[in-house]
Amino acid sequence: MLKSKKLMVALALVIGLCVGIVSGGMVTSKDLNTANASEGSNDSTLTAYGEGRVSIKPDIAYVNVGVETLDKDAKKAQQDNKAAMDKVMAKLKSLGIAEKDIQTSDYYVRLEEDYRNDKREILGFRVSNTVKVTLRNVDKVGEVLAGAYEAGANTFHGITFDVENRDDAYNKAMEQAIAKAKEKAESMAKAAGVKLDKMDVVCEGLTTPQYRGGYGDMKEEMSMDAGSVPVSPGELDVTANVTIIYKVK
Repeated sequence: MLKSKKLMVALALVIGLCVGIVSGGMVTSKDLNTANASEGSNDSTLTAYGEGRVSIKPDIAYVNVGVETLDKDAKKAQQDNKAAMDKVMAKLKSLGIAEKDIQTSDYYVRLEEDYRNDKREILGFRVSNTVKVTLRNVDKVGEVLAGAYEAGANTFHGITFDVENRDDAYNKAMEQAIAKAKEKAESMAKAAGVKLDKMDVVCEGLTTPQYRGGYGDMKEEMSMDAGSVPVSPGELDVTANVTIIYKVK
């Protein structure tokens, strides 16, 4: 019973340490030592944190393009939207984009109204249809945006770059993180006048991908061609972090 209780206390404190550590630092597990001492144990521990980072070039891009139409007749607004969107879809496919990589992301019909001088004026029905396009060649982003614009697209909702398979980069970042945590632990132990014993706990931290890149400059009033849409994919930082708890003697 006592052994089970000690294990529960230790696990709770380890989870708290892994969640509570933010970035770039290292802590000694005084709380864990205190808990152990209160249970009659003399074990001492040392906790170190490490972060690894690998920069890679994105190999996939996502763009959202669409068509908006407005007419006082709801049916005509929808028909006009469909006709324009059919041309955009045909253009996207002619640029080599597979049908599986074109997905409807938003569609709505809503009544547009205006109130002036306490009078209600019905402007018409606005119909919007947006598709999310997956580009497996990031060099074609400018060409695709220009082609969609020429075909009738009049709404653009940003560009997102990513890496289709980031496992290799993440594993390399994790190796860096563990190496840095070990190095910090050794420095701390030396400064504290103790020796590292076995590795007691290894805890993987949560990570958020960080993107560094450029953006496309898109304006509806300009006549776009592939050269007028400056797009820079930049780099994607894949990070990994780890917390290691050692027993010391």
